[in-house]
Amino acid sequence: RIERYLSRSKFGFVVIGVEAMDQLLKACPSQWLNMYVEFYLKIVQKLLENPNADMQIRAAKSFLNFAAKDEDVPAYHRRYDFFIIKFSQMCVSETNDVEITTKIRVSGLKGIGGVVKKTVHEDLAENIWNHKHMEYIIPSLLYNIQIRDFKAGQGRSQTPDLGTMSDQEAQSPLKIAEDTLRKLIGKASYTTVRQVLKPVLNHMDIHKKWDPPDFAEHVFQIVVFSIAQNVNYIIIEMLMNHLGQKNQDTRVRCGIATVLSKIFSSGAIDASVGPSVLETINSLLTHLRSSVESMSGRREAEPDNMRYNEAILNALGEYCSSLPNFQIIEVMIFVLGKVPPRLNYETMDPKAIDVESELQHTMLKALLTVGEKYTPIQFTITFPPQFLGHLVNLLRSPEPDVRMLVLKIIHTLVDRKGNLERMDRPTADPGSDLVVQKPNFNKQDNIFFIKYGERLYGELLKVLKEESNCAEFYENIWITCALLLLECNSDENIAFQIDFIRDVQELATSNSHNIRLSLANRISLHGLCICHLAMLGFVVKSVDLMEYKDRLVSVRRSLAPHLLPPLSDDYPPDLEPNLDLDEILIDLEVARSALRKEGRFVDKIGGGGQGGGSGLSSHRNSRQNSPRHSPRNSWMEGGGTFAQRRPSSVSVNSVSVEVDSCASSPGIFRKPPNTEVSFWAMKKALQEPSIKDKEEEERQKRAIREKYLTASFKELCDMTSAMKPESSLHSCLNELFNKQLYNESSGTVGSDTVDINTKKFSNEFEEYFPELFMY
Repeated sequence: RIERYLSRSKFGFVVIGVEAMDQLLKACPSQWLNMYVEFYLKIVQKLLENPNADMQIRAAKSFLNFAAKDEDVPAYHRRYDFFIIKFSQMCVSETNDVEITTKIRVSGLKGIGGVVKKTVHEDLAENIWNHKHMEYIIPSLLYNIQIRDFKAGQGRSQTPDLGTMSDQEAQSPLKIAEDTLRKLIGKASYTTVRQVLKPVLNHMDIHKKWDPPDFAEHVFQIVVFSIAQNVNYIIIEMLMNHLGQKNQDTRVRCGIATVLSKIFSSGAIDASVGPSVLETINSLLTHLRSSVESMSGRREAEPDNMRYNEAILNALGEYCSSLPNFQIIEVMIFVLGKVPPRLNYETMDPKAIDVESELQHTMLKALLTVGEKYTPIQFTITFPPQFLGHLVNLLRSPEPDVRMLVLKIIHTLVDRKGNLERMDRPTADPGSDLVVQKPNFNKQDNIFFIKYGERLYGELLKVLKEESNCAEFYENIWITCALLLLECNSDENIAFQIDFIRDVQELATSNSHNIRLSLANRISLHGLCICHLAMLGFVVKSVDLMEYKDRLVSVRRSLAPHLLPPLSDDYPPDLEPNLDLDEILIDLEVARSALRKEGRFVDKIGGGGQGGGSGLSSHRNSRQNSPRHSPRNSWMEGGGTFAQRRPSSVSVNSVSVEVDSCASSPGIFRKPPNTEVSFWAMKKALQEPSIKDKEEEERQKRAIREKYLTASFKELCDMTSAMKPESSLHSCLNELFNKQLYNESSGTVGSDTVDINTKKFSNEFEEYFPELFMY
């Protein structure tokens, strides 16, 4: 009857009949539901096929009643293709009446929600996650979000677990579409999440929603805050792959990179879960490298490419911000490995040099971006040997921008107390707001400077010899040394700083032809030295050193004000950087005396040399002299006093043990230790053998080799025994008694015997073995 009334357009009777069927559906027991549902869905389908909007809305309502009904047994034969297609059409329906259009779209969105609810958990029924179904459902939902007044950046404002929507929101296509999309994404598993995300990416491409990326950001905010935590890394994988496929349109790539950055910054995805961290980093760096290489053939950099590079760098930084410190160190080592080494301008092609130089600059920017997300800790952990060595080597780059970036990376990784923000320009009066480390507080940092301080300051000194340095670079050098001193207030580091000031001042006053520095360079170096001295006095808190610094500043202000900060690139050409006045130069002896007074100066850190030496010998001596590492036997110390030990019945000089045995080396006789070495013997040993001797030696070698190749085993044994000297018990005793020993008391070589009178036996059967041996 409902079909008959529907065909005759008697919609009032149709509504009454459909309401009766809804009541029967609610009252039908679950075991009899399958027999009734087929007729019920057939009537709903007829209503949806009718062009009347009210009938379609009524059909969607009836389908929701069916979706809310639980079934005990899945229907294997039931299909929902028609309902998915029809509800999707209703989601994008257009009529002349805005109110009717809204009602139809709301009914279509609710119908899609009913289909999803009915089929998402029925594994044995028709699979809703099929790509042909998702190609209808996802675009319908995104279309209703797209045309409405969505608020960009608020995709996380509502999640599926926050409860039901209000009555007003229940009539908004935007809210219903977002809610349905969240529920659909939230129920996706590892095997089905890709089927949901592919239509999302296709919708962004078709409707050109990557530029500007506001809508894409909003949608992916919904996705990342709704998807299950164990599969959310798949979003990053698919966006990375999609980014690699869009090589032609830079704006689209820029939009995708921006979306990635927003996803990373949202904190919804745990970067350490899923594929390898280095895989994601490598993918970002690969896109960055391809962008740099594509820009190399153009004379002027395009703004779109610059924005794309900045978006990739931002995405890289946001991704690393959620990683723990140890992984960030691994990422920094990995990124530094991607930086091209120093460029050889003599052998490389000019075009290749431009590409490698730009790539070097960009990769160091990426390293700086990662370093800014790192929380500095101990220097030994922050600067592994493989990382520190490569980073310091880049200071030798001929590119000033590269050297500047390296210094900024060091600033970021060294600053642990926030002093970098308080240090703007070099000054002779350091601010009182700077935070100083306690003297010799961190043992690990002290050991770091003992090991690597010489090389670090040595590389900084080498780079100061470059004529291409500007005032800004000198300012960064000062910030680097100041941060190292503030963060590690150790005696070794102070000694390195003193030596660094000495070397920089010598460099500024040097007249060597090998050093080509401009007038501005030399004047800036003098200003750099006085700023280092001021920072040293501030850290050590030495009154004498600060007073000396103030006197020196006063003298320079009156005689040579250009040798004081601020530093500049332009100085008058009539200025003289090297005045013949000792009072304007830093007297390092005064500084050392002030440091000795405070007990903060190490006279010699390792054997001298430029930069103060390695400091390893001083460290070892200090460890050996400590109670913990004191030697057990005092005789191990060279030149020391022998410890009092129990008396021995055998004199030390009466024993001589030889490592090699005469019997084990047939034909080789031991020489007595008292053989005199004359001038002619030394001359003969140093002379090259004559041609005749060489020929005789070569002939003997050939004869021996031929003998061992052709002779039998018995012949070899006879030959070896014949070469062995005749030995007997009598000859062995004579050799022992006539042995020449070293006389310890006289320091001469002579024969010595056992001193019987010094033996002190406690028992005639007891004999003490010697405790010390001479080899």
